[in-house]
Amino acid sequence: MGLITMIREYDLFAKPLDDFRIKTSFGGIISVLSFLTIATLFITETISFIHVKTRESLFIDYTPGDTNVTIYFDIAFHRLPCDFLSVDILDQGGQSQENIVDNVYKMRLDPDGNLKANSEMVKLVVNNNHTIVPNLNATTPLPPNYCGSCYGASTGCCNTCDEVREAYQLRGWSIQNLDNIEQCKNDPIIKLFTEREGEGCRVTGRAMVAKSGGNFHIAPGEGQSFRKNHMHILKGISIDRFNISHTINHLSFGEGFPDKKLPLNNKVFIDENGGIMHSYYAKIVPISYTYVSNKYEVFSYQFSATHVKKDILKAQSGLPGFFFIYEFSPIMVRYEEYYESFGRYAVNLCAIIGGVYTVAALVDSFAYKSIKILKKDK
Repeated sequence: MGLITMIREYDLFAKPLDDFRIKTSFGGIISVLSFLTIATLFITETISFIHVKTRESLFIDYTPGDTNVTIYFDIAFHRLPCDFLSVDILDQGGQSQENIVDNVYKMRLDPDGNLKANSEMVKLVVNNNHTIVPNLNATTPLPPNYCGSCYGASTGCCNTCDEVREAYQLRGWSIQNLDNIEQCKNDPIIKLFTEREGEGCRVTGRAMVAKSGGNFHIAPGEGQSFRKNHMHILKGISIDRFNISHTINHLSFGEGFPDKKLPLNNKVFIDENGGIMHSYYAKIVPISYTYVSNKYEVFSYQFSATHVKKDILKAQSGLPGFFFIYEFSPIMVRYEEYYESFGRYAVNLCAIIGGVYTVAALVDSFAYKSIKILKKDK
């Protein structure tokens, strides 16, 4: 019994006699509240323990620089006919990506934004300069020895509207009013635009872009390369007739992952007038996301974008359209899913129980002594 008696001397939890225990109503209330608090925190901690958590860290992007990135887009233009829209992608050096032919579609919309009756989704070829429907270049037979004026752009003959446009293009001029050009009055393209003016177009699909950064845009006219510069041929249609009001239903880079931020989704931009250039300057951050279940790693991208709106008629430069200018960050954000260890869970539970019990004991002791002092003063 000597050893047990010796150990008893080290008991930190000395027990008072039952005759000296005093129970109060306030103490009972504190005890009930403490129990409810411990139970609530226990449930909260347990739920947190069984759920997956995410750890975030920063790294230098180690993926190859020549990696191609998929951009997914779904953009509705409220007042721009499908026949006059083209999709183009340029890399950071200004070179256009050729032979991109997959997964780009256009759907005609009525003035209310609904799918036009008897319309269907049409698959397009990007950058093939065939956005204007075929068989529109038929012209009325010309009289013998006819020599149309080039309106000062050339000393030769311009017998068609296209020849007048080409002459103006070589001079670097723009045609301000097609009504003043005799060859363009019966131009089938102008007639088509007049017939479909007021229609909208929904452009959706995906395309591959270079990781070096660049320019993805959807704009009216035919995209062409001229003297190492990318330009759009508007077929002489005045830029103030192109209304670029649009809704970005979806725009993202790379594959999806949990809680991916898509800052431009469902954004609506309305223009009162035509001839507006909408530019989005985006910083794209590479993302690595690792799932805890199978350790599968997904490489994707998130971005932040700044929207700039420019009136071409006032600025005298630019092109009406939707322009997304992007640049890739050298910093990668890595997200890793993980479960909390059982040891940490046990420590947190002990901290909850001990902390609540200690605070409750202090409150009860303070209240009991305060009431006792007040009674003595009386």
